[in-house]
Amino acid sequence: MHIFHQNGYATDTFCYTACPLMIGDRYLLQAQVQNNTGLTWVTAFQESGEEILGCPAKDLYFLKYKEEDDVKFAEIVRGSLFAEYLFRLKIKEELYGDEQRVKITVVKAEKVNYSVESKHMLDLIAKVHYR
Repeated sequence: MHIFHQNGYATDTFCYTACPLMIGDRYLLQAQVQNNTGLTWVTAFQESGEEILGCPAKDLYFLKYKEEDDVKFAEIVRGSLFAEYLFRLKIKEELYGDEQRVKITVVKAEKVNYSVESKHMLDLIAKVHYR
């Protein structure tokens, strides 16, 4: 796992489960993400929702509500479950009533490229080793 905090954003590797909500042709995706430190809920909007599910919200909405093809709809959603992604997250605390809540939004999501990540980790190890 790697987390890089910069400018209020965090980047992390997670596996997740999700339930898509399409508002017309826009995504409001609530996903439970998990890594070796635990799990939490995040919200992904249009662009990051498309990156996670692999298709535009308009197409998924059409499939679910116009064509009523629940099998194909479920296949698309299941295809993205338990996949590994690199997420760039925006994390902020908000006061809601008398309670402080942490709100986590996915800014960017991309599937893990294992060869690039391996090279990155080897570079980090080399930097530490040669100090």
